[in-house]
Parts: sequence; structure tokens; C-alpha cells
Amino acid sequence: MCAVDEEDLLDMVSELRALDPKPGLAFGSAPVQPVIPDVFVRKGHDGSWLVELNSDTLPKVLGQPDLLR
Repeated sequence: MCAVDEEDLLDMVSELRALDPKPGLAFGSAPVQPVIPDVFVRKGHDGSWLVELNSDTLPKVLGQPDLLR
């Protein structure tokens, strides 16, 4: 499959297993806050661009029902 003999393949697997799967942890261990977008931009079926506000990031506006009349 890889055109290498079994010994070479085992050496390659051994090298891969010795690598650090999370090398970025050496630079800091503080949790990273995910970025939440204010808008979503995507391409429409007709090739135009659609921009949609992320309702999760909009401020919540509350009003008293008797004042809304």
C-alpha cells in the first residue's frame, strides 16, 4: 500500500505516536473563549450574498404590556 516494508511502517507509526497531539498547550493553558459572530454571511442559490443577524447576540428588549398599546 505505501511501498514500504513492515519494519519501516512500524518505525513511521512509532514516530507518529511519539508526537504531541496538542502542541499548542505549551504556549498557554487558559481556556479559549469561542468567537460568536454578530452576523452570518452566506451565498444564496442565485449567487447573491445573504446577511443575517445572529439573534443570539442581539440585545433583549422588554416592555410592559400596558405601555405597548
